[in-house]
Amino acid sequence: MNNAPSLDTQTVFCTFAGMAGMNNTAEFADTVLMVRPRRFGYNETTAGSNHFQYRMPDLVASEIQSRALREFEGLRDLLRDEGVDVIEFDDSEEPGKPDALFPNNWFSTDPNGTIILYPMEGENRRFERRTDIVDSLRHSHCYGRMIDLTAFERDGKFLEGTGSMVFDRRNSVIYAALSSRTDPVVLAEFASRSGFREIVTFHTDLIRTPEGSPQPIYHTNVVLAIGLSTAVICTGVISATEEKRGVVNSLTRGGRTVVEITVEQLLAFAGNMLQVRNKADHLLWVMSTSAFDSLSSAQKTILVSAGSRLIHSALPTIETVGGGSARCMLAEIFRPVPHEAREI
Repeated sequence: MNNAPSLDTQTVFCTFAGMAGMNNTAEFADTVLMVRPRRFGYNETTAGSNHFQYRMPDLVASEIQSRALREFEGLRDLLRDEGVDVIEFDDSEEPGKPDALFPNNWFSTDPNGTIILYPMEGENRRFERRTDIVDSLRHSHCYGRMIDLTAFERDGKFLEGTGSMVFDRRNSVIYAALSSRTDPVVLAEFASRSGFREIVTFHTDLIRTPEGSPQPIYHTNVVLAIGLSTAVICTGVISATEEKRGVVNSLTRGGRTVVEITVEQLLAFAGNMLQVRNKADHLLWVMSTSAFDSLSSAQKTILVSAGSRLIHSALPTIETVGGGSARCMLAEIFRPVPHEAREI
């Protein structure tokens, strides 16, 4: 099963300059895409590798969906009130897709005019890939190139978008925590085709209960977030001392002040935040209320002093049942600069 949209050959009125010549804040999107949930719920097919998912047995499915919808709307409204453009799509009716509100796993966009489609581990998540969304972005935002990695699903190899990878676009570095959802072969293929010059990989372990065995964390964006001047990371779950040192040194060389979070803060999704721009070109760290409340005053001071405000919205149902938080709900939409016709 592929379900990968395609781009037809056409004339697109764009030039694709990438990050070259852009100001510093332009490496952060001023627009995000969100998918309004229709059948949000506990996804049996992803629970084996996502140890942040929990059932809410006291609630019927309709109440879980209703609560998730209110939380979705709260985050969407917060972003719009803060001056961030939000493109909203309704989840399609069939088939039921419990994780449809996490679109950043099946596609991403790049400032050079590229849409990338990714191979996903959960078979029922592959239905989230939608031709209508790709077509809409192609026509409204002038994307003229596609990188389609979905064929790797046939080989059991996966790379779940900006869940699996956290980008330092300014320094052309990809950070990736290897897991069943982040395969090094696909990662290398993505880097080669997208032009990133360096990949920094590491391994993670998370023990949820005293009697439990260590398990890799399913996505990198739960562990790490990179902003203009700061990076938030939980090194406490990185398995090897050398890998911890390598990641922190790389972030520091890249010009970031590293804000260390604890495992307890990671479990509150403090690593699952995203820096975006608003229409006034001001930077915002977007996170859940759970994440915000877990941060210390000193951590907040560092993040704010770096020139970014902290904004948050309550996402308790989505975090508990879906095992993801604010960053997972936001697909960054970069805008190639319209300039001249180019045949693709």
